[in-house]
This record gives sequence, structure tokens and C-alpha cells, in this order.
Amino acid sequence: PLWVFVGSTVNKSKDNKQARESDVLTVVKFLDAFIRNERAWVQKGIELILSGKSGITDDGVDIFAGRFKQLATWSRDGETIYRDLLERVFQAASGGRLHVGDIKGKAGELGLKISGAEQYFGLVYIGDTASFKALIEEECTEIELEEDRIAESLFDNIKRSDSPINILIGAKKFMSGWDSWRVSNMGLLNIGRSEGSEIIQLFGRGVRLQGRNHSLKRSSALSGVHPAGIEVLERLNIFAVRANYMAQFRDYLEREGLDTGGMVELKLPIKRNDAFLKKKLIAPRLPKESRFAEAERFMLCCDSAAKVMLDLSVEVERLGSTSGAFQSASFLSGSERQIAQVYHALLDWEALYLEMLAYKEEQEFHNLIIRPDHPRQILTAEPKLYGLICDEALLKPVTAAHVMRLQTIAKSVVKKYLERYYRLRQQRWDSRQMIYAPLTREDPNFQDYTVRVPRNEVELIGDIVRTIDDGRRIYAETVADPPTLYFDRHLYQPLLIQKGSVIKSCPPGLIESERRFVKDLSEYCQAKPAELQGKELYLLRNLSKGKGIGFFDNAGFYPDFILWVTEGTRQRLVFIEPHGLRLEEHPTINPKIGLHERLRQEAEPILVKSKVKNLTLDSFIISLTPLDELLKVHGPEWNRARYAEAHVLFFDDDRNYIKTITGSNVDAG
Repeated sequence: PLWVFVGSTVNKSKDNKQARESDVLTVVKFLDAFIRNERAWVQKGIELILSGKSGITDDGVDIFAGRFKQLATWSRDGETIYRDLLERVFQAASGGRLHVGDIKGKAGELGLKISGAEQYFGLVYIGDTASFKALIEEECTEIELEEDRIAESLFDNIKRSDSPINILIGAKKFMSGWDSWRVSNMGLLNIGRSEGSEIIQLFGRGVRLQGRNHSLKRSSALSGVHPAGIEVLERLNIFAVRANYMAQFRDYLEREGLDTGGMVELKLPIKRNDAFLKKKLIAPRLPKESRFAEAERFMLCCDSAAKVMLDLSVEVERLGSTSGAFQSASFLSGSERQIAQVYHALLDWEALYLEMLAYKEEQEFHNLIIRPDHPRQILTAEPKLYGLICDEALLKPVTAAHVMRLQTIAKSVVKKYLERYYRLRQQRWDSRQMIYAPLTREDPNFQDYTVRVPRNEVELIGDIVRTIDDGRRIYAETVADPPTLYFDRHLYQPLLIQKGSVIKSCPPGLIESERRFVKDLSEYCQAKPAELQGKELYLLRNLSKGKGIGFFDNAGFYPDFILWVTEGTRQRLVFIEPHGLRLEEHPTINPKIGLHERLRQEAEPILVKSKVKNLTLDSFIISLTPLDELLKVHGPEWNRARYAEAHVLFFDDDRNYIKTITGSNVDAG
């Protein structure tokens, strides 16, 4: 991580009242004071900050309270932390005097290091180094100045991960023309008081993140298990002195939907129902050591099982998404077609190959090999590897714009095939590794909550703290703060609800469609006990990537709920996904809707391998989109009965859909 200090002024000016004090020198003075550490003021300050007693408050709350949780788990001893800072950040075993070295091989660079240290820890990167050195001599007699004719440029190598430079100090040189993956913290002095949009440029130096395997994504957007505390390194921290732009910048971030206020994090542990877990509820899981991306490296091939269908039956101008699929607002019938061979010469095959490579990196398919001839293979293979539901005229370009449209369609085909083929290989590999075994307390779906509330919501924070500290109500009934939904057949309590934007949680609370399903199931159990005679129900909220149980036909599908319906020694395992279908793929090609068929086809050999008997599997989609609206999208032939055959049910059915899910209206086998 790199700490960047940016000031408005480098040298003093007799004519400019605002520049009578050098901002850059202010930072150098502070670092010198930190290194000399007279009367051990640093250790004392560290301990005050970690204990939430820094003396800097906002609405009566210390702004650093609870801010350094990861550090506090390692040590709260100021001396230990100070020594570690000297070693890691300042490249020295102990404190001493600050040395400023004028790097003669590169204009504008002044290196900073501690006396006796071999490496520079910091760099002052400015234009007029001669005047700045004179200023140091005048005001900082404790700092030693020297010339360094041997060292290479420090700034040229600062982007490298092995650079010893951990602190970079300068003025407006950082506004544009420079970027680095390393910037983690910014200290700003008098910057932004009049710069306007330039300050956004400056922040842009710090929001770049390389991400795992050059994904450009933070860990929160990636599946899998991540190092503890990694989110601290992925966060840009900005500390400003005398800068009135912060309110403007906060407004800008809030318009973009980002959280800008300080948040209080409250831990809310879940309570598992051990009596339910003793029922040995069976669930599919991959062994912990099974990692497809690391265990298998393979080349893209032509496989008819990975054939993709794209619905282009409506306006092409509305096509496109991150997965390469096309969305439409209404349904028109059309025949399955392909791009005629006569038009293949109009396609830019190299561009298609580059698009596939970029998509591979975006999706983190690092174990997949793609060759330049693969786009042509996909589009010309026999039997056909893709189908386009569209009007014939769409695939007969007449103008240059039509050719561009054809290129876009071809791009979507190869990207979607690439993803489908990868998921197919992953599915096959998973099937070989998958086992069915009883659910345990250690299952990743059992995850404690972290509730986050804005610091200025003092009264709300108090209510939530009292609810958590009570240690009883939130596990036994529905409460308001934080909002929960109590259902006694769920495998753990509480079930948080996502209500409004003030209270946030990780894992996230139930959205409206999920809350509605749980409420309907609960009310059905209470109102219709006779229809459930001989059955026991157990429900579990299924978490998303890295935690829950997923299926990989498409981009990765993690149904929202898992329901066990037991009768004696028999178990029926049902995956349930309540959400809208208006923007989903057509039911005939939607892998989420087709999951129930795949489960019945593929589960048997895994069950035999796992030596599990008396278990059947099923899945349902519960549409939040009303039937009347879907008829306009999918066509009038898709009536309620046909949707039911495809295991698509509707909320607007007076809870009768619960009968189907629990097995009263379907053949469980």
C-alpha cells in the first residue's frame, strides 16, 4: 500500500498569504517528529486511537472508534505497533533522525530515510527541490540533508510492488498523468478549496485496484474465501485538513449510490437449531479441497451440449448485458437461425478473438485456453453450436450499420458460448467431486451477521444494541430494529429483512420477494396443518457465491432457499428462487427454470456414490411478475398450467403455490 500526501504549496511565498506556510514541509516535519518520537508521544497516541479516545469527535462519537478492528486483533500495545511501523513502513529497526537525500540522477526527487537505514521509505516529488531544501535548512535543523549520486529514480519504480517507497509527498503533479495500483491512503492539505473538478482527478489516482488475477475487482465482488482484513487494503482512505470540497465530493458519491458516511458495525451472531441439524438433512456439497479453477486446465472445444440460444426477436438496439445475453420487452415468435456462411467474410475475426480473451479475464476463467481460430469454429461448427431466434432480415446486412450489428450479434454468440462451455466443464467436474452428506454446524451457509448503521443514527444504534444485548427476543420473535422475520422452521435465527437504506447487513437481509415467500410458508404451516400431516418442513436461506449451494449452467445460480420436506426416512430437497421473470431469458432456454429437470437427470449417480438413499430433489421459481405481464412477454400459450409444468409458480395464487412446493400437488419422485 502507498500513502500519498498532497499539498497546495511547496515553498513559502511572501506575496501569497495562503502560501506563507509550505504544505509539503508540514508533512516532512510531521514524519520527522514521528521518527524522533520525543517522550514516546506516538505510542500514547496509538493507544488512545485504538481505545476510541482520540479526542476527535463527530456528534459526540470518536471518529476512530471501531475503525482499526483488524489491527486490534493483532495488538493494542502502542510500543509493539510503533516498532512494527518503523520496520514495515519506514524501513528501519528503530527511530532516529530524518535524512533527506537529493537524488542527483533524477530531477525533482528527494528521498526520505531514517539515519542508519539502507533504503528510502519516502519520496518528495516536486519541481523546485533547491528552494525546498533551503526551506528545510531554515526551519528544520534536526533534519539532515545530503546528496545521493548513486540511487536510481525512486518515482519511476514506485509503481512496482517491491518498491521500498511507502510514502509519496508532492503537490499538483498527481492531478493527472500518473496512476498506480498501490495508492491506499491520501492525506490532503489545503487541496480542493478552489480546484473544483481537479479534486475528482486526484481521487482517481487512488481508486484503481488491480484485484486478484488482474480482475480489477474487490474481494466483495469475487467468490471464494479471502484473506481476513483484505477489505481494509481495498479501501481508499482520505484524510483532509482545511478542505471545503468534502461536502461536494460526498454529494457526488451519494448520487452514485455509494456510502459516504461513517458506519457503526454491530455483530449479531446467529443461533442454529441443533435439534433440526440432528435430523441429518442431506445437502449437496463439494469437498473443501475441490477447486475447479486450480485443478483442471483445458482448451475451448466444440461441444453440442454447450449450444446456446439467443432471443433476438425484438429490437436489436436493446440487446446486451455483462453476460452477453439479449433482453427484450415483448415476445414475438421467430425461427431458429444462424449467420449464413456468405456473410462470414464481413466479420472481424480478430476482434471476436480479443473480445473472448477480455471476457475470459472478466469472468476469471483463468484455466481456460482460447485460440485465435475458436470464434470461427464456434460460428461454423456442425452440428450448430448456437441458434438465433429472430427475423431473417436481421441476419442479412445491407448497410455498414447492419454489418456492425452483425458483428455485435456474433460477439454475443461467442461470449455466451464461451461461458456456457466453461460452466459445462465446471458442472461435469463438480459432478465427479460432488457428494451428498448431512448438513453440519460448520456449513458455510451458517454465517453471523454484521449490521451496519450510520454513526449519526444514535437512537437507532441504541435500539439495535439493546435488542442484541437482550439475547432472547431477536431469536424468538419478530423485532423491528433490526427488522427480522421469525419462522420457527428455519434452521437458524434470526432472519434479517432488508428494509429501507439506513440499516445494512452482511449477509444481506431478505428482499421483498424472499420475505414474502417465508411469510407465506409460515402462514401456510399455521393455517393448513392437516395438509402437512406426516411431513416435517425445514427451511434454510441459501447464501450467494462462496457460501451457498450453487449450480453453474449459466453465470452461477444460487437459489435463495433450500427446503427439506421429510416423511419418515424419506427426504425431499427443494431449491426455491422467488424473483421477477420479466427480464429473464425465455422459459425454454432459461437454465434456472430448467434446473428441476437437470436435478432429476444428474442426481442419481451422485447419490449412489454418496451412498444416500430415500432422497429426491426438485426446484421451483416463484414469479414476482404477475401472470398477465408474463403472457405479454412469453406469448399466450404460456398459461398458468404450462408454467406449472416448467416449475414456475406465482405469488398471486392465494398461497396455493406452497401446496405444490411441499409436495401436496406433485409427484415427489
